[in-house]
Amino acid sequence: MLVNLKANVVLVDYRGYGKSEGEPSEDGLYLDAEATLDYVMTRPDLDKTKVVLFGRSLGGAVAVRLASVNPHRVAAIIVENTFLSIPHMASTLFSFLPMRLLPLWCYRNQFLSYRQVALCRMPSLFVSGLSDQLIPPVMMKQLYELSPARTKRLAIFPEGTHNDTWQCQGYFRCSGAVHKRPDEEPRPRGERSALS
Repeated sequence: MLVNLKANVVLVDYRGYGKSEGEPSEDGLYLDAEATLDYVMTRPDLDKTKVVLFGRSLGGAVAVRLASVNPHRVAAIIVENTFLSIPHMASTLFSFLPMRLLPLWCYRNQFLSYRQVALCRMPSLFVSGLSDQLIPPVMMKQLYELSPARTKRLAIFPEGTHNDTWQCQGYFRCSGAVHKRPDEEPRPRGERSALS
């Protein structure tokens, strides 16, 4: 992204991931994300009106939550191959069990993106790799549909898998246009977009 979008990039290893210490938890990941945004806001060399959050998979759930509670500090959001919630994923992965009947309090971590995305009115890009074998692509479509953003886009990449959608042709062109109106950015060849 640094090279392709010509943007400053802050990468975060959440607690318990990469080289970060600690135990991962939903609340802990939210705190890590909030601390990162706080840090970005202290940098005098950055334009605070152009902060764009990006998250893939679990990171998308964290980005949605961070944007939902910081609408005044986030200019746009990009989520890629992200799920509706942990309970939705449990129902998908364990469809042979009556997971849908479990109450929310049974889940230690919930990541209720389907609720939090409803609070994200900033320009939003939802990137979906249709060949994702881990998270059902329909969940990205549902997040897109739940978004109240006036400027939003669903970028669909038929060959994109869970971790390599970024390698698909047109990916960086659509990612760089998240803050533009749909009529300002031509659609990449081979990409299907739904605009509103």
